[in-house]
Amino acid sequence: MLSVYESMDPRAVIDKGVRVVEKGYQALKVVFIPYTHLTASPRQIDHVATMMNGLREAVGDDIEIMIDFHGRCASTSSALQYIQALAPSRPLFVEEPIQPGDALGMKQILDKSPVPIAAGERLVDRREFDDLFRIRALNIAQPDLCHIGGFTERRKIAAMADTANCGIAPHNPLGSIAGVAALHFDVATPNFVIQEEMSGAVPWYYDVVRGPIRAEAGHWLVPDCVGLGVEVNEAEAAKYPFKQEIMHAGNAVLPDGTVVDW
Repeated sequence: MLSVYESMDPRAVIDKGVRVVEKGYQALKVVFIPYTHLTASPRQIDHVATMMNGLREAVGDDIEIMIDFHGRCASTSSALQYIQALAPSRPLFVEEPIQPGDALGMKQILDKSPVPIAAGERLVDRREFDDLFRIRALNIAQPDLCHIGGFTERRKIAAMADTANCGIAPHNPLGSIAGVAALHFDVATPNFVIQEEMSGAVPWYYDVVRGPIRAEAGHWLVPDCVGLGVEVNEAEAAKYPFKQEIMHAGNAVLPDGTVVDW
């Protein structure tokens, strides 16, 4: 599954979605939920419905679509209004409909939602996931290998999720090393659902490693070489030193001046 990061322009999102499918992907994730305070306006709800309906029509019924809310709703009621607007197009799941840390709010959403609910990319250990699993507030958990302490902690989270009849769709907006590590985790996880990846995020994604990272028919193949199956090309990686990413949060200020979370 490839992530298509945000645009509020229906044509742009549809065009990007079509290009993802043309590359052979069978699933994509999009971010087009408006920044919303405690209530959603009819215009905002109609916008979400229009975006989703257009995308579904463009890519067809054989492509899975996931909607990342990124915690942009300040209330469970506004989140549910958007979810109801998305439901006719049958998304695989909606992700992080409210901010993390409110397990009871997630439970309230799940109980009323007609589509599966996913969350967990911003949680950092199994105890935070346990709050959600104990009250059955998730359908799909999204631990990030680089956020929660590596393979050992994530395997524990996956086992806890399995006990709660919850699937695993690991979060991974990172590079080629994190991507191949995620593949190894996925094949060893019985309740695995789908893997996020960001191969198009930078043009040198494949250049900084040597090894057989490749996809066939919309599925990533797991390397069969020693270790993770890739070797870091240190000379190439040195061309891209760390640079702080600047997140544009201008849209996170509502028309009335309210500042919301990105």
